[in-house]
Amino acid sequence: MTKMNPTESTRRGAGALPIASAAGRWAVLLATCALLGVSGWNDARVPAWLPGKFVAAVQNASASGKPVLMNVNYDDKHFTEEKTVTFGNFAGQYAFMLWQTGHKDFQPAN
Repeated sequence: MTKMNPTESTRRGAGALPIASAAGRWAVLLATCALLGVSGWNDARVPAWLPGKFVAAVQNASASGKPVLMNVNYDDKHFTEEKTVTFGNFAGQYAFMLWQTGHKDFQPAN
């Protein structure tokens, strides 16, 4: 694996994205993938803007046309004790994964 120089740029369309931070380097590496960022609005451990900033960096670096989405849970914190909320969150994440891996039951209707 080659190391990236923090001052390098990667080409995207007509512009260039400077790679100046670890999040920026990861964003460039993930720019070919579909991504679902998840955040809790009331999370005391991870501020909601932090994953949002990362998702925005991936969206900016992506030229693949694959979705880069952000899901913000406004009701819960880092973890929740409510199993129905937890199961609903996991169901949404699995549905995204199945959609992106091409499962026939999770593709948009024509």
